[in-house]
Amino acid sequence: MLKLCMLFIISAFRLSSSWTNVSTGAYTLRRIGKASAISATKLFSSMPDTPYDYLVIGAGSGGMASARRAAQIDPSLKIGVIEKSALGGTCVNVGCVPKKVMWNAASITEVLHDMKEYGFSTTTKASFDWPYLKQRRDIYIKRLNGIYERNLANSKVENIVGSASFTSNPNELMVTQSDGTSAILKAENILVATGGFPSFPSGEGVKEVSERSERALRKTSILVMNPAKWLQT
Repeated sequence: MLKLCMLFIISAFRLSSSWTNVSTGAYTLRRIGKASAISATKLFSSMPDTPYDYLVIGAGSGGMASARRAAQIDPSLKIGVIEKSALGGTCVNVGCVPKKVMWNAASITEVLHDMKEYGFSTTTKASFDWPYLKQRRDIYIKRLNGIYERNLANSKVENIVGSASFTSNPNELMVTQSDGTSAILKAENILVATGGFPSFPSGEGVKEVSERSERALRKTSILVMNPAKWLQT
């Protein structure tokens, strides 16, 4: 039997949940794929009473890697990953991936601005469509969500949709889905890989001019400013 100790993977940010009420962070993008269509009632009713060898709370990079690696080491283990939102965690949904898409868009803007200096010319002024960029970005992320979902299935790791909290028994989790359906799941080993939320530094005006990425990426419109002119005022 593979022995896995309880680990606590903490992001660079402050943990937002207590030990007795652990839930995954909220992400803006809904995941897609066949498993996503499973209702809470059907999912829980299909679960046997036998305990898990290993349960992971949080389907971010750390949680997904740990669960799949454990399944690879010992395929006989019963393993599940609990996630209430989009698979892939912060990086895929509201971190690295969407930010790089936005960075690429900004880079293209710079190229268009400088192309005349390199001998390129055009009679048509380039226009920018923010809703289209946002739509294409979200479609790309949903594709990644589907890949993560298929990877779990290929590794024979159960994808459990819901939020989790510890009961009085350290080897039991109360898993609740969005429709209120809940179930008690037992596991010999539990990994808490929920990450956290950013903590704004103190200072006048910091919160007023700062925005968490999951909120910023939901914006349906933007204000384009000229930073050079803004700095001169």
